[in-house]
Amino acid sequence: MKKLFLCAAALVALAPQAQAGGPGVPTGIWCEIEAASEAEGWMHFKRGKCPTDKYGVMYHKTLELKRNGDYILYNHAHELTCKVDPKSYFKGWADYACADMFGNTTKHNQKFAFDGRFLGLSTLED
Repeated sequence: MKKLFLCAAALVALAPQAQAGGPGVPTGIWCEIEAASEAEGWMHFKRGKCPTDKYGVMYHKTLELKRNGDYILYNHAHELTCKVDPKSYFKGWADYACADMFGNTTKHNQKFAFDGRFLGLSTLED
């Protein structure tokens, strides 16, 4: 019984980390490093909120990655909310249903990568 409890506790401890876009991908607020990174098929982010102008408009995209793998991408005055299908993690990427602030919806296959300093998100695919 003790071994069963330890196995269950270990699985519960690992689950939130695995759900947040993949193993080892930390949650929180991330700021896009450079817009040119999108041309390579990836957006690259560093930890922390992006700077804003005096009106509160962001200079760069800001990503908020949730514990369950959902994320919100803020782009200047626009917002894209993406919800993950948890069943899709086993394919090497995740299926996302995204909605913009006007109610337009799209579906995307994306994945996150983290190298210990910077977070990568594959650019939107249809």
